[in-house]
Amino acid sequence: MSFGYQILGFGSGGAGAPYMEATGGTVVTYTDTINYKAHYYEATGSFVAVIGTEDVGNKVSYFVTGAGGSGGQHIGGGGGGGGSVTAASLTTAITSGSHTITIGTGGTASGNDGGDSVVFDGATFAATGDGGGGGGTAHTAADNGGCGGGQGGYGTSTGTGTQGYNGGTQQGNGGGGGGGGMGAAGNSSCQGGIGTQNAYDNSTYYYSGGGGAGGGIHGNPGGGQGGQGGAGGGGSPQGAGTGGTGRNAGASGTSGPGGAAGANTGGGGGGGGHSSTAGGAGGTGYAVIRYQVE
Repeated sequence: MSFGYQILGFGSGGAGAPYMEATGGTVVTYTDTINYKAHYYEATGSFVAVIGTEDVGNKVSYFVTGAGGSGGQHIGGGGGGGGSVTAASLTTAITSGSHTITIGTGGTASGNDGGDSVVFDGATFAATGDGGGGGGTAHTAADNGGCGGGQGGYGTSTGTGTQGYNGGTQQGNGGGGGGGGMGAAGNSSCQGGIGTQNAYDNSTYYYSGGGGAGGGIHGNPGGGQGGQGGAGGGGSPQGAGTGGTGRNAGASGTSGPGGAAGANTGGGGGGGGHSSTAGGAGGTGYAVIRYQVE
């Protein structure tokens, strides 16, 4: 028993420890009423745990967000933010051993969906943040996803959100903003939806913002602002939209292509403006796991 415990990397003498001990990801410790240790993941990795003897010795809480979809091209809708799942109050019981944490890749090119992020991948207590839907292009429907992609120009449909909001509808001859984790997208300025806030790594950010829509021509809306949660701004020859704030801010759009979402935000990419062939890429996903320590 002692030999096996040392192989897991926690040293000797811990077989009867009262609280969980674990390795993996980037580790932070802090106090918020109780003492927490949190492990956050910006790339796929492992969470290796030895559970403790206290009632909370096998309990964790977590936050996971899928990757964002990319914005559509040519008066494109904004990409949808990744869907998010939050487990609160140290209620999720896990087992000792090595558990895979999968971080989704953002949608690339134009109108592509983001990848799913999964905590405890393959276990019975796994949880998945669905990848965001790609934004629609002119005459092409937006995709469904964790949050739906925004409608492209000229009457194409919005994407439906499985864990967040739907994409926004077309505005004038501009596209619709991408769906966010908390706020519906696609107002009169083609903005992306606001994302979901989390502070389990002891830093408060919004994640999974919807991408700003691409703008039209002839005085119609310019590029939409990316939603708070790292989303990219929409492109437009009428004036590009700014990127949304987040763990890493989304890039602003340009006179043509939409801006890319920030890394590890799950934000959607900005839609491309009129005549542009490029929507912005979606942001990669993110996950954090925390548990009580002495």
